[in-house]
Amino acid sequence: MLLFGVCINDIEREGINWKKVSNLLQEYDAVFYKAFCEDIGKNPSDQDAMDWFSNYETEGRRSGIGAFLHDLIEDKENIALDIDDPDGVYLGISAAVPWEMDDSIKNLTKESFTGIMQKYIHLITDAEIEVRWWRIDDDLDW
Repeated sequence: MLLFGVCINDIEREGINWKKVSNLLQEYDAVFYKAFCEDIGKNPSDQDAMDWFSNYETEGRRSGIGAFLHDLIEDKENIALDIDDPDGVYLGISAAVPWEMDDSIKNLTKESFTGIMQKYIHLITDAEIEVRWWRIDDDLDW
């Protein structure tokens, strides 16, 4: 599979600002934020927040901070994203022929998509993370 996007593992390696993530959660979903605060309080340690977000799920098949970013970006930008995790969590747009693409991404330029991804990456980390093509080796494609 080819995917244009980011590797969430790179973001985690560079360092996530968990305070920023919890603020994003509060803005994004009040119900999840309430559960977050009930579970670990309003001023959690980085480890507490990281542990809590490791259980965040999207579509019942992906979890962690990548799943949270997936849901946040899809909701706020109204675009269909792919998420895959064979040897790391990758978030972006899979290569496809135009008639198989979702209408929400069909007319995006590389620059506009990169801008969208960078906008949300910078909401959780200060690190510069490259949005690029990834070749993801998995057996799930066919």
